[in-house]
Amino acid sequence: MSDKDPTKEPRSPLDVGRYRALAWTDEHVRRFWEYESQFPENYFSYGYRDRLVPRLHGMLTGKKKVLDFGCGGGFLIPALSRVAGEVYGVDFSPKSVELTNQRSASIANFRGACSPTEALEQGLKFDGILAVEVIEHLSDEQLAGTLDLIKRMLEPGGVVVFTTPNDEDLTASRLYCPECDHVFHRWQHVRSWNAQTLGALLKEQGFRNVKAWTTDFSPPVGLGAWGQVRRVFRAIGNGADRGLPHLVAAGQLP
Repeated sequence: MSDKDPTKEPRSPLDVGRYRALAWTDEHVRRFWEYESQFPENYFSYGYRDRLVPRLHGMLTGKKKVLDFGCGGGFLIPALSRVAGEVYGVDFSPKSVELTNQRSASIANFRGACSPTEALEQGLKFDGILAVEVIEHLSDEQLAGTLDLIKRMLEPGGVVVFTTPNDEDLTASRLYCPECDHVFHRWQHVRSWNAQTLGALLKEQGFRNVKAWTTDFSPPVGLGAWGQVRRVFRAIGNGADRGLPHLVAAGQLP
């Protein structure tokens, strides 16, 4: 019998009352995203694909090899193919890898998607890595391993760019599962970042020229009364005191 007192264990921000947050296993994550892969419109990279890469092109344009790390369904590959010499994708989900290869097969400078392990085995190296809405999904153990993977895939002097929700209130998207009697984040987020915490992480990991800033990748709202209403609802959804909804952080490998 364990000597640990469960009442003394750290609690997740998602815990509420007697309901504890779901501990996401690799199998849970795989099944969750295989289900979501049926609905492209649910992916951040699908909804923002026309605005995200153009807004970040200054850090990616002219790169010889760019990797979409955590490529999901491959929705950013077409935009990345317009700013980089060669484009690749990696994802931990076999289904996502399959879908990315299917959707991107006709893009001339797309070189394929695979698992991170396969990319390392092939000795692939990149001078630009884009990790869109990945880092908020990672547990402490997964975070350390993923950052190590990224550093091993980057060329010296290569740049990594992360996007993630800015200072997200995880409880705002909390759901309850009556089958397993746990609570979980609707999009499988397990942690929240802001410019200070994410910037500090990249510096701790040895990246240089680190920059972190908030932004809004959403389409511009129109003028007039309806535009003002949309601004109000956007602020409420993010938390009125939390600023802009999206966070970007970039760093260069020495």
